[in-house]
Amino acid sequence: MKNYTERFDIYSETNCMFRWDKNSFGLRLATLREEYGSSARKMSLDLGQNKNYINSIESGKNFPTMEGFLNICDYLHMEPHHFFHHGQGQNHYFSYFEDILNGLNDTQINLLYQLAVNLASTSDSKKLL
Repeated sequence: MKNYTERFDIYSETNCMFRWDKNSFGLRLATLREEYGSSARKMSLDLGQNKNYINSIESGKNFPTMEGFLNICDYLHMEPHHFFHHGQGQNHYFSYFEDILNGLNDTQINLLYQLAVNLASTSDSKKLL
């Protein structure tokens, strides 16, 4: 029987190499918020919370509620699972393309694909310079 006094960690039996606690969660949130380009105060107020809400999470004092976490992910334009899976080579904005692609016809998807190929080849040629 499992000892229930142990700290519960939803990632302890997965292939994730990062253990989540209030500090690591807060550091991840701070990184994502900074990448997004928002201050902790602005993000707090935009989420309809007090001005110190995000700061208290980033400093490891608090976890958000589930609703708060989902609101944070929505604010950052990311799916919740991307919050936890960082550094694995996928931009968190990719999930938003899925919704857009589902509304396009085959011709539009092909045009978008060609655009992506052209953009990728352009960026590859710039790397060579």
